[in-house]
Amino acid sequence: MKSGYRSILSLLISLLFLITGCASTDMTSEANPDITTHHYETILAVGYFGSLELRKDAENELCEDIVGDTTTKCIESNSVFFPGETYSAEDTSKKLAALHVDAVLTIRPIGSGTSSAYIPPTTYATGTAHAYGNTVTGTATSQTFGGFSVHKPWENLEITLYSIADKKIAWYATGQSHGNAHASWDDLIESAADKCVDKLLDDGVLQKPSETKN
Repeated sequence: MKSGYRSILSLLISLLFLITGCASTDMTSEANPDITTHHYETILAVGYFGSLELRKDAENELCEDIVGDTTTKCIESNSVFFPGETYSAEDTSKKLAALHVDAVLTIRPIGSGTSSAYIPPTTYATGTAHAYGNTVTGTATSQTFGGFSVHKPWENLEITLYSIADKKIAWYATGQSHGNAHASWDDLIESAADKCVDKLLDDGVLQKPSETKN
């Protein structure tokens, strides 16, 4: 009986994992050694995605993480620059100066797709038995899971932090986000944004809020 219940529990856990969208990101980053001091009060987040929806999602996720986990303010570029208009370098500089932006964080996809995996069928059986004198009666139930293919999204990303004062890239990273069969592109973007801010903190480019309040 216990083994039967464990089999059913394993089946339910497998089903829950498959129907829940989740993603993870592997990222390698490096701070520019020529820039010895990193102090950025306001960052402009820019998502270079062909889809306006994904661009907004990327910028929103980055800004939420930056504001929530660091001492730096963050502004989404879509709230400053209308995507249907082209801005000159002079107009761009004026807008950034008016908002006191001192660094621009850009995230762009450099490749994406889906990978397929076959889930082989597995049968789980449970049963009960009752003895009445010399007679044994019982029931048996079997459940089959699998026997189908799943498609998992992935996306390669390039991320840069440009320092306006230094006029050079202060931080550079590349990464790959990958999800399970029910992960959406939004799930991949959210995972990448989380990892990006973690890396900026680990590399000393951004700082965590002080744990001691005055």
